[in-house]
Amino acid sequence: ELNCELGTIAAAEAAVARAGARAQLARAIITAGGPETLAEFVMKGLQEEAGTAVPQRAAAVTAAPTGKTLRHIARKGCLESLIGLLRRHDLPPQGTVPAQCEAAMREFTGLSERAFYNCLREAERVTRNDKWGKPGRRQE
Repeated sequence: ELNCELGTIAAAEAAVARAGARAQLARAIITAGGPETLAEFVMKGLQEEAGTAVPQRAAAVTAAPTGKTLRHIARKGCLESLIGLLRRHDLPPQGTVPAQCEAAMREFTGLSERAFYNCLREAERVTRNDKWGKPGRRQE
């Protein structure tokens, strides 16, 4: 995250990855029976918990990305994932397109169903594989 230039998509993606890692660690602490105060500390981070001053550059780099940026990152990740899947599979790995949509929405935070289907159409155009959208095709 510190190696990313301010205001770039890469910086926002790094911030999202950091936030996700913190959330995953906090869930693991609670699941293992650890104290909730420790999980809160992990989620908030040192500067929020201890009230220490954060230098201007560090604050800008570690600032939480906006909703628009998160949606953009989710759509970009979904599109790249779908392109890869369409190149490797004639049928959705989840069995059906709606099941694949649900899996993508779980994987890419901020991705809507509409955005998934827009990404699917774009990925089909890029890969020239439109077999997923054909009715009646299911993985057996």
